Amino acid sequence: MGRFTNPRDLYFGEGSRHEVKNLKGKKAVIVSGGHSMRRGGFLQDIQKDLEDAGFEVKLFEGVESDPSVETVMKGAAFMQEFGPDWIIAIGGGSPIDAAKAMWIKYEYPECTFEDMCKVFGIPELRHKAHFCAISSTSGTATEVTAFSIITDYHKGIKYPIADFEITPDVAIVDPELTYSMPAKLCAHTGMDALTHCLEAYVSTAASMFTDADALHGIREIHHWLPISYTGDKEARQHMHEAQCLAGIAFSSGLLGIVHSMAHKTGAAFENGHIIHGCANAMYLGKAIQWNSKDSRAKERYAYVAKEILHLPGETDDQLVDSLVQEIRNMNDKLNIPQGIKNYANGGVKADATGEPVMVSEAEFKEKLPQIAANAALDACTPENPRETKPEDFEKEHAVGMDVDEVLRVIPSRDGKTLAMEDILAALTEDVSIVLLPSVLYRSAQLLDMAAITRAAHEKGIICGFDLCHSIGAVDHDMEAVDCDFAVWCNYKYLSGGPGATAGLYVNRKHFAMEPGLAGWWGNRNDTQFELRPEFEHSPNAGGWQTGTSPVLSMAAVDGALDAYEGLTMAEVRARSLKLTEYLMYLIDTELAGYGFTIGNPRVDAVRGGHVALEHADAVRINEALKAADVVPDFRYPNVIRLAPSPLYTSFAEVWELVRRLKEIMDTKAYEKYSDKAGTVA
Repeated sequence: MGRFTNPRDLYFGEGSRHEVKNLKGKKAVIVSGGHSMRRGGFLQDIQKDLEDAGFEVKLFEGVESDPSVETVMKGAAFMQEFGPDWIIAIGGGSPIDAAKAMWIKYEYPECTFEDMCKVFGIPELRHKAHFCAISSTSGTATEVTAFSIITDYHKGIKYPIADFEITPDVAIVDPELTYSMPAKLCAHTGMDALTHCLEAYVSTAASMFTDADALHGIREIHHWLPISYTGDKEARQHMHEAQCLAGIAFSSGLLGIVHSMAHKTGAAFENGHIIHGCANAMYLGKAIQWNSKDSRAKERYAYVAKEILHLPGETDDQLVDSLVQEIRNMNDKLNIPQGIKNYANGGVKADATGEPVMVSEAEFKEKLPQIAANAALDACTPENPRETKPEDFEKEHAVGMDVDEVLRVIPSRDGKTLAMEDILAALTEDVSIVLLPSVLYRSAQLLDMAAITRAAHEKGIICGFDLCHSIGAVDHDMEAVDCDFAVWCNYKYLSGGPGATAGLYVNRKHFAMEPGLAGWWGNRNDTQFELRPEFEHSPNAGGWQTGTSPVLSMAAVDGALDAYEGLTMAEVRARSLKLTEYLMYLIDTELAGYGFTIGNPRVDAVRGGHVALEHADAVRINEALKAADVVPDFRYPNVIRLAPSPLYTSFAEVWELVRRLKEIMDTKAYEKYSDKAGTVA
């Protein structure tokens, strides 16, 4: 059986705070946080409206950010002495959460904090008082939820109190209280709200009632949060109501491990707190990657990406990747760190502000096992869509990483090429290294290596390229590109053959760095044969050599390189472009009507050295070409890769290739071959 619980009354819109004048009772206590509500005149408004309604009013002010057990007990004692029949909490999540916990202790003085933390174990309230919550931030939505977060500073742990009994009787969502909200607070609370929606939507306790609120909340927050961050009043109105929808969704639909981790890391470190909303923003993308191994969760994340946010991707995996990337993009727009390693006090980016990182790697690793154990026991963990144990919370930081968790694949919009904007969007601050091909094997798309490198370096990302489909056919100016490294094989255009010695480029600015994998061949040449016990790496790219290369394969590469003597790579590139241009012309004219299409870019500046010939029967045609003494290369699902070598392929041979291909199609010689591609087709 499911349950869906809301406050009895929810008032919203500008000026809705004045609805407190319609409450019925004799005594009211107002619980608030810092001075912002008083400075804005909102606290005085509430007090006057209550007094005008005949209430005796007392104020309990000064609830700290991340309220403590001690503050809760102090507030409860204050209420015991005064005896209110209404508790009015005004402000952000902290004073409202604190007031909820005070309410429990007020009604049941014998109740301990440990008793409060028993999930859905609170006895019936409202024997002494009812509860009204007036929110001033657009994120926690505690004004409509069955949750309260209280910090035990002695243990360094935030504890969620969860019970439908603490759902407020009256919630007031007045956007005027948010108009002066600082941009940083807007960002953190807004991402908290987005997390509420996404976690509620994939939670095992989700229902059609919570889904409706969650999905519309996602749509609204995604659109309005970046605008609200600028201070726009219309956007703040939308955000205030959208975060309330998020609260309604997760109060009944519950949450997941993003909140589990945020709760247990929030107060765990010596040099300060990790702000709750900021923690959620940092962990959300990583949790989606983890949860998407669950088929139901993956399907739901993909639905959000495609139908709600209209992100690129054809498969569920691609859509999930796009969703994760979009969250990272939002963090960047809102100046939120992407991880603890970039977190400075106050929730700002350590690298962008010059502020020191709050949590050292040593402290993090030391405390990680206990944090993981605490997170597994958090009240939000059971409804997470994928079972998560303490060791799972530690996984990313264990010896070795789960590739599926840490590797980001840039999705292709058309299955052939990569959009530059998608590449640049993927270069967020939590990325350590980027490795992309210079030329995509399936489509011959030539990437703008220099532009990608500049964008990566602006974010402090190490940037490298795989040149295997361009080396020997494209004139790379590596100093102009300025990437950190490049790798390639020598068996394609350089004709070294399978197993030939590979190549490595290292930017000279890294020559002084010690290689991670040191080999004898990387030692300085002048001391190499002295066989010293310490490694003295060669002060150039040679310092990264790791072993003895096969002599015969080196001879083949050496011979192939001789053919380049007396030529510039610009000349080689020009001939390569003319050969592929001629091949495309013949395909267009001689093979029209045979079902062929060209899958590579036609513009010289973005085309590598081969042609991607597409056909529904590509596998069989590829086999027929090999039988006709042509050496093509099949690539799934429908590509015959044709790569004329600029050094030794003639224009006559290109014409002969097309003639033989036409003959194959006319005689249907390909039909005798299987349409099943092997390991090498």
